[in-house]
Amino acid sequence: AANCTIHDLAITNSPFWNIRIGGSGIEVRNIAVTVTTSTKNTDGIDTYNANGVWIHDSTFTVNDDCVAIKQGSHNVVVDNISCLGAPHGLSIGSVSYPYSLGPASVSNILFQNIKLSKGTNGCRIKTVKGATGLVQGITYRNIVLTSTSNPVIVTQQYCDTSGGQVCDGTGNVLIKDVVFENVTGVTKGTKITCASGTCTNFKLSGVPPGTCTGVTGTNGNALPSTCV
Repeated sequence: AANCTIHDLAITNSPFWNIRIGGSGIEVRNIAVTVTTSTKNTDGIDTYNANGVWIHDSTFTVNDDCVAIKQGSHNVVVDNISCLGAPHGLSIGSVSYPYSLGPASVSNILFQNIKLSKGTNGCRIKTVKGATGLVQGITYRNIVLTSTSNPVIVTQQYCDTSGGQVCDGTGNVLIKDVVFENVTGVTKGTKITCASGTCTNFKLSGVPPGTCTGVTGTNGNALPSTCV
């Protein structure tokens, strides 16, 4: 699809992902997605091989990711949405080449002015163990969390064995130029775990303390083990 708008739509109890976006120049607004069953993998919105996407002013109650920006996605803004029960939160990934088709790159993504409740994860970047690629230019800003265990979580070792991923390689997706700013509502739980030299130019401001390994800040120095 190209140069189109999806708007004023309600989706209830989809058996799988609710909205999948590919293409360019796409706006999504005034969407209400609700899942009242226990069905898994009911992501609210997923982008895949998409460029120039604006998702805003919508509400999601699902059993997986609220919004997942998957590989091949660039220049995406997610603004002023509510995730009212989305356990896997606001995700980059998983980025999983060669385990999934498409270029293993994601760049220039902004999540801002978002409320998320009842999530295991809040702001999440997940790349698959053994994959290669690049995640760059990611910003999470003004995210308000309620009852969320992991407010900020970054992992290069994600592996969905239930989905058939083998995840037996030794590579790591590079993650760089990342900002987490004003992630509030919980007091602890940030987890950033990277292989040495693969997560660089991270800026954390106004986020809960936690544990950081293998990540460097904007000055090139390692972030404190407490992340803040």
